[in-house]
Amino acid sequence: MNKKKKLIIALVFTLGFVATGSAQSDKLMKKVTEKVEKLNQQIVDGEGEAISAEQRGKITVFEIERIKKIRKVKKSGVEDDDLKEARKEINKVKTNN
Repeated sequence: MNKKKKLIIALVFTLGFVATGSAQSDKLMKKVTEKVEKLNQQIVDGEGEAISAEQRGKITVFEIERIKKIRKVKKSGVEDDDLKEARKEINKVKTNN
């Protein structure tokens, strides 16, 4: 399995847990939905198969969780350099799944 497919599977799996666990704001859902659509288009443009509905749901949940983590760090009042490091760590976890 190539790296992109593994990432998609991991994103979809995590997304399912987050989506079922909590209700989200319309703004957050819109942002995540747009991101998932963009990812799907990039995969299709790269001659891959489109993301299934189940995969979209899981990716959405994963992205919501990621955004919540970043917002939590921002609200803690960290400085810019620390915020950049925190984002790198959050995104590092995202790509290592």
